[in-house]
Order: sequence, then C-alpha cells, then structure tokens
Amino acid sequence: MRKSGHGGGGGRLVYPEGAVEDIINLPHRAYANVGKTLSGTIIPEDPAKEIVWELTDAGNTGATIEAGTFTATAAGTAWIRAKVANGIKSGMDYTKDFSIDVEVQPLYGIEVTVNDIELDDNYTGHLFDPADPSYYPITPIQVDIQNIGVLPTGDINISLTDSNFTVSESSISITESGGTASFTVGPANSLSAGTYNDTVTISGANNINESFSVGFMVTAHPAGDTDTRTISDITVNFHYVPPSYTPFRVDDYETTVTITKGYWMMETEVTQELWLKIFEEDNTSNFTESPEDADDEQLPVDSVSWYAAIAFCNKLSLTHDKTPVYVISGIDDWSGVDFDEIPEETDEEWDAVSINADANGYRLPTEIEWLWAAMGASKGGGDVRQNGWKKDYSGSSEGFDNEGYPLYENRGDYGWDEENADESTHEVGQKSANELGIFDMTGNVREWCWDWDGEWDDAAVEGHLEDDYAGPGSKEESAYDCRMLRGDSYDDSYSLDDRSMSWEPNDSESTIGFRIVCNEETE
Repeated sequence: MRKSGHGGGGGRLVYPEGAVEDIINLPHRAYANVGKTLSGTIIPEDPAKEIVWELTDAGNTGATIEAGTFTATAAGTAWIRAKVANGIKSGMDYTKDFSIDVEVQPLYGIEVTVNDIELDDNYTGHLFDPADPSYYPITPIQVDIQNIGVLPTGDINISLTDSNFTVSESSISITESGGTASFTVGPANSLSAGTYNDTVTISGANNINESFSVGFMVTAHPAGDTDTRTISDITVNFHYVPPSYTPFRVDDYETTVTITKGYWMMETEVTQELWLKIFEEDNTSNFTESPEDADDEQLPVDSVSWYAAIAFCNKLSLTHDKTPVYVISGIDDWSGVDFDEIPEETDEEWDAVSINADANGYRLPTEIEWLWAAMGASKGGGDVRQNGWKKDYSGSSEGFDNEGYPLYENRGDYGWDEENADESTHEVGQKSANELGIFDMTGNVREWCWDWDGEWDDAAVEGHLEDDYAGPGSKEESAYDCRMLRGDSYDDSYSLDDRSMSWEPNDSESTIGFRIVCNEETE
C-alpha cells in the first residue's frame, strides 16, 4: 500500500492503489477577453478520470467558466478548483486549488498581410472589370491580423475611405496569439480600367484602430481573354496577359520582378504563311514541308535572325495602320525595307535600335513578358508568384517531386521537343495550350525576345529587378553580344526556367523563330 497525506487536518488518509495523488501542468496565466481552455495532468495518469473545474473566486476579473473554457474581462487574479470525482475513495474527490493571473497586454500593433503578401505602402492588390463581376471575378482580400495585445470584446470593423469600394466581412477568428479576418473588397461604382488607391481601416473595441494603404488595379480584360484579328487576311488570335500586380519569382535565386502593364500575345508562333504576307518570296525557313502531310503554311517560320524579326514587326504594323515600335537611325519608311536589306553581319545601327514607347504596333516580348505568359500569368497552376517559374513546361500543373524538381510526365501533350518531334518543326497549335490559351511555348522553335543577354542578379536591387525589366540598356552593357531566346525547340527539352540560350542578333538557326505581342492599348 502507498501512503500519503492530504487534507487540511492532522489526520492521515490511506490511498487505495491508483488513487489520484496530484494534478500538475495547470494554467496560471490568461489574457483578458481571450478564452483559455483549462487543462491539467492527473498523477498517476488515467485517461478514464476527468477533471471538473469550479470558479471559487473571480476577484475583479469578471471571470466565468463554461464548458471547460476560462474567460475573464479584466486584469486581476481568479481562483479555480480542479476536482477529480472519486479520486481517493468512494464518495471522496481529489481537489486542488490554483490561481490564474489575468493580464491585459499593451497593444503592440497589427501586422497585416494580404493574400500572404506583407503589406507596405507600395502594395497593389487587384480587381477585375466591375461591369460584369460574374465573368471578371473579384479577388477576395485575405487580411491576417497578428500581435494584437488588447483583443476586442466586440466585432472587428473593416472599412475603406474611398466610396469606389465596399467591404463585406465573411469570417473572423480570435485566438490567444492574434486573429484573422477574411473580407471581400468589391466595387461600389462602375470603374474604368486603371489603378485606384484607398485606405483600409481595422477598428474594434478597446481602442483598436489600425490603417494601411492599398491600391487596386482594375483591368479591362480577364487573363487569357481572346482577341481575334485579321492580319493580312489571315485570322489570328491574341490572348490577354494581365499585369502581375505584385512581384513574382523568375529564378532559383529568389529574384523577383513586377509587370505593371497588360499586353496581348499571339496565340501561336509566327507561321510561314504570315511571314510570307510580309516578305513574299523570302521564306527563311529550313523546314518547308511538314510531317504527315499537314498544312505546310502553318509550320512556324524558322531560321529568322533577330534583325529580321523586328523588321517583320515594323512592316506588319504599317500594313495595319499602326505605329512601328522599333526606331533605327537612317530608316524612315519601313514599308520600303526589303528582306535583302536586313543586315546579315553585325550592324551598329541595328544594334542601337530604340523603342517608341507610345507606339501601338507589334513587337517582340521582353524576356520577362515571355516568361510570365509561359507560366500562365495569374491563371497559372499552383503558386505562380513563388514557384510557377519552376514548371518544367508551359501549361504544367503536375507539381514537383519530393526533392523539389518539376514533374514532366505530360510534357509531350504540350510541346514538340527532342522526345517527340522527330527532328522537325510541326504545325503550330497542335498540342495543348497553356492556361492562357497560348500554344507551343514549349518546343517547336525557340523564340526571340527583345532583351540583350544579361545576368539578372547583376541587375537586381535587393533581389528585385526594376518593374517591367527589359534587359541591359545597350549592347555595351550586356554580358554577351547576344539577344535572348526562350522556350525549347524540336531538338532540345530545356525546362521552362532555363535562360541559358542567347544568339547573335544578325545570325539565324533552324531552331529559332518568334511570336509577337502588342500593348493593351492596341486592341
């Protein structure tokens, strides 16, 4: 028999085997207005025994106990009795009295994140066109409130100062360490495309009053929207690529960049049919016959130099009454530039080409624009801003293996590469499109981008490239005398994040073609 003393008198009690000797790990601290779940450990441990809690003295705390939860409304000390029924012997309970000190913490402030992005004064959230919110979905803004010392006894109120928007609270959860409130910001009035700034205020009981600035970018089109155009009597689809709104990852070094302007990207690579509408008999392509008797005109144009690609863009722009984008000294009329006038050797004036930023004509995408579209932009599978750059191929939603490498079992469904192309280009648009409806960003031909080749880590400031980054400012500032290429070709199978390929702008190769984009204003 084990013997032990218990009780207020001098007598001795004899405990039966397995009787309760103590209750440990009891709580001794709580915060005002925060529910505290009462718990303790019975010695010796016995899962069949249950602790019953009684409030013996609330003091000045205003404490109550309901369903095992202790709640106080003010600072002070409350006394609790923990009791185990029949703990010693039949008809007798084991009891232990303990105190809980109730504190009212100072208000440390509210740290706010929106959609897992920590807010600062430069944050820009996003909405879509409010004219048809059922078609252009309004993105819920998730607010995570942390480090609240004085938790409110009443509701948390969320308001905006600008009458352009309204707020509806959908849920709220308060815990000892803080709380979360989910709410949706929606337009109160019809808004045109543009950026709107506002102040969100979070307020509640006990003088909680915190505000943060947020901007909302309203776009005229949803991601992937289709614009069908007739170009030189050929029907061509373009798809809308929205701004990124917030920074997104571009490489394994956590480099980020932000795209601030939407643009339209051609659904396919430029075909030989479209090329010949501009350069007539001057087909540069090595592959002029497609496999399996497919439509030869729908093969991508290949063996195109960068010089020839920008000449095509300017000449195409003029045929549709658009202002050419590219400006080269000595060329005033691009309509009169013949194919045989495009330099085949390095040319200083062509290398010094500049861009008319206000032009509404056709152009090559920047490398960042190409990558954002290939990732699927805001419609990409998974967390695009964090790991969309790691997709093995454009359109992938397969995710990653246990070591973080992208999966690629379905790669052949989205592109023509060394595994399935049989050393030849193929008719455009035959594989599956990515999330935006764009084809062949994996395989067929590599695609010219505007940028001079340059190292991103050299250009980034604190890991962030300047907004709408477009490569080194000149040939002299580039790491190599080459322009960037993106995407695979029929004879390779690089991952989507690979940027090791660049080429001299005067040179061409059978694996190289291009696709065109135009600014949002050109619709």
